[in-house]
Amino acid sequence: MGANLDAASSQGHPKAPRLFHDSKERRIKRIRKLFDRLDTDKSGYVEFKELEYNILGLRGNAASEDTSRRLSRDFMSHADRDDDRRLSFEEFYEFVEGKEKELWKLFREMDQDSDGFVKRVDLMRAFSDAGVCIDEKGLDAFIGRADKDGNGLLDFPELRDFLIPLWKTSLPDIVQYYRDVYDPSLVIEFNPVVQPDPNKRLKSFLAGAVSGAVSRTSAAPLERIRVLMNTLTTKNQTFWRDFVNSAKAIYHADGVLGFWRGNLINVIRIAPSSAITFGVFEESKKTLARLEGVSGRDLSPLGRFLAGGSAGMVAMTTTYPFEVVQVRMMATVHVPSGTAADGRSPLLLRIVNGMYRDGGLRVFYNGLLPSMIGIVPYAGFNFMTYESLKQSYFRHLKRHAPPHTQVEPQSIVLLAFGIIATSSAATATYPLATVRTRLQAQGTPAHPFRYDGMVDVFRRTWQLEGWWGFYRGLPASLTKAVPSASLSYVVYEWAKTTLGIASKND
Repeated sequence: MGANLDAASSQGHPKAPRLFHDSKERRIKRIRKLFDRLDTDKSGYVEFKELEYNILGLRGNAASEDTSRRLSRDFMSHADRDDDRRLSFEEFYEFVEGKEKELWKLFREMDQDSDGFVKRVDLMRAFSDAGVCIDEKGLDAFIGRADKDGNGLLDFPELRDFLIPLWKTSLPDIVQYYRDVYDPSLVIEFNPVVQPDPNKRLKSFLAGAVSGAVSRTSAAPLERIRVLMNTLTTKNQTFWRDFVNSAKAIYHADGVLGFWRGNLINVIRIAPSSAITFGVFEESKKTLARLEGVSGRDLSPLGRFLAGGSAGMVAMTTTYPFEVVQVRMMATVHVPSGTAADGRSPLLLRIVNGMYRDGGLRVFYNGLLPSMIGIVPYAGFNFMTYESLKQSYFRHLKRHAPPHTQVEPQSIVLLAFGIIATSSAATATYPLATVRTRLQAQGTPAHPFRYDGMVDVFRRTWQLEGWWGFYRGLPASLTKAVPSASLSYVVYEWAKTTLGIASKND
C-alpha cells in the first residue's frame, strides 16, 4: 500500500476542497447532523451511554469496552459545561467547533506544500518531528483507515471525521487513539522531543548583533561613499565620476580610516535595531496569522508585508537619532576627527553638540517623515519577498526529501533570496532614501543646503538634477548589499552554531 500512496502523492492531486472555512450555516448544519446521529433516543441531548454506544460502533472498531468508556468519559468531561452528564446541542457545537479549529491548525502544519492534502511523506515527517516512531505498515494502515475515498491522500474533512471521539489533538495522542480503537497490536515508540532552549531568543539576538556588526563594518566604505554621493548636487554627473570623486575626497581628507567614519555609531545602532526589527516582525506575524486563521508559515503575502512594514517602522522610530548622527559624520569631509592630544573634542561629540545647538532634539529627527514613508514599503516588500521565496524553497525541499530526514537550507540559495528581496525593495524606495539622507545631512560641509521639509527636497532636487538626482548612490548601495548580505548570513550561521542554537529547519 505504501507504494500506491507515494504514487498517488507524486501524481496530480484532485482539487483541494473547501476546508475549514465553510460558512457558519453549513457548519451548524453539519454538526447538527452529527449530534442527531448520536442522539439515538431523540431527546435533544446526547447521554453518556449514547456516546459510548456510538464510539463502540465506529467503522472497523477494535476497542475494548474499557477503552470506549474512557474515550466517552474524556469527551463528556470536556464538553459538558454544566456537569449534568449529558450534552445539549449548544455544548456539543461549542466543543466540536473548538476541536475542529485545533485540528485545522494541525492539518495546515502537516500540509507541507499547502495544497489541501496531507500525503504519506507529510504524515511520516510530522510523526517523526513529534517524537512518534511508527513503522511503514502501521502508517499505511492509519492512512487507509482515515482515507474515505481511497486516493492515498487525507483532506481535512477526512481527518476531522476520523478523529471525532478524540478530544486531544496532539500527534502522540492521535496515534495512541488509533492504536487503542483500531489496531491494539500496533507497535509505537515515543521519543522525547527536545525542548527549546529558553535562552534561544537572547542567543539569536546576539547572533544577529554579531552578524550585523561584522557585515556593516565590512561594507562601511561603500556606505560612506554612497552617503557622500547622495549629498552631491551637481548636474550631468555619471555614477562612476561621482563614485571616484567621493572616494578621492574621503581619502584625501581622512586617509584610509576615513572610509569607516561613522561606523562605530552604526554598529552601536544595528544591534538594538536588528532585535527590534525581527522581534516586532515575529510578533506581528503571529498576530496576523491568528487573524487569518493560519500558521505563521502560511501567512499571506499581504500579512507578511504588513508585519515587515510594522517592524521597520518601529525600529526606525526607535533608533532614528543614531542614524542621523551617523549620516552627518559620514557627510563631513575636510574636518579632522579630533583627539585629546590636539585639544579638540572627538568629532562625534562635536557633531552631537552642534546639532543640539542648532535646533535642539528636533534636529535629531530631521527626515523622519520620508523615512517612515519609505521604510514601510521597503521593509514590508523586503520581508514579504524573502519570506515567500524561503517558504516556497522549504516546501520544495521537504516535498522531495527522503522520509525521516531533516532538510538543510543551502546558504547560497537563502543568500540569493536575500539579495533579490533587498535589491528590489531598495530600488523601488530609493528616491525616498535620497530625500531622507539630504534632510539628515543638510548644513554639513558636503551638503550646505538648507530645506524647509520633504517637499522642498523633492522640488529642488528635481529642478537642479532631474530624475538622476533621486538615484545618486543607488549602484553603490546595491553593490554594498551583495557583500553585506553574504557576510551577514555566513557570520549569523557561524554564530548560531557556536552558541548551540543552530537548527537544520530554521
